Amino acid sequence: MCYFNGCRVSKDEFIRLMELEKQLKEFQLNRPAQNGFEYRDWPILVPAADHKSFDLVNAHWEFIPGFIHDEQELKEARIMNTWLNAKGETLFVNDKGRLSMFREGAKNGRCLVLSTGFYEYRHIPKLGKKGQPLKATEKVPYRIGIQSDREYFFMAGVSRQWTNITRGQSALTFAVVT
Repeated sequence: MCYFNGCRVSKDEFIRLMELEKQLKEFQLNRPAQNGFEYRDWPILVPAADHKSFDLVNAHWEFIPGFIHDEQELKEARIMNTWLNAKGETLFVNDKGRLSMFREGAKNGRCLVLSTGFYEYRHIPKLGKKGQPLKATEKVPYRIGIQSDREYFFMAGVSRQWTNITRGQSALTFAVVT
């Protein structure tokens, strides 16, 4: 799963390809790898109101479901759940045959997540003193990106507007589709 993401986009290239010059001042487009478990904002592309172009927006990287009403419930739910990624196979119906919480986002909140590379871990078995393989493994990160003349790519995402009922505030949230 993609729990780390990086973004390095030159402003000139982005303006030329995406024609979003007016929005660039608001975004930090040179970012080191960001751990999704930091629960910070990330730039995504969402359909514009005219449905003919895209808007670049900062969104909270964590698809917060509607049954979470405030930050205290969210903090407690994070102990047992992670909503950074959504499996493509279970966007509409989950593994148990029930409607998926990502269904709303898959139908009405599709987005593109800007990236220059993400990291996956390879689990390499550790060897004991006598050379025998142990149950423990060593996690080795591998960066996955593009080897071409392009500086960035987009990953599929699903988004939804979440409202913190206690504060009366809302935020756009998203998950990367894997």
